[in-house]
Amino acid sequence: MPPRIHITADDDTFDDTILQHLREEGFDATYLPLGEGGKAYKDELRHLADDLELGEDYAIIGMCGCDRNQ
Repeated sequence: MPPRIHITADDDTFDDTILQHLREEGFDATYLPLGEGGKAYKDELRHLADDLELGEDYAIIGMCGCDRNQ
């Protein structure tokens, strides 16, 4: 299995170009939007590694989707 990278941010969508670049570099890249946040979001984050095999790693990258015009 390729190493996993999970990107999360407060936007509902994320730049597919970045995900594609990560995949081209050999990563299993996914996007997890914050959505409404709360317990459902925390539970999903908490279980990202549930199906990893012994010795497999993953990373979580938190991005800010803040208004860049401010």
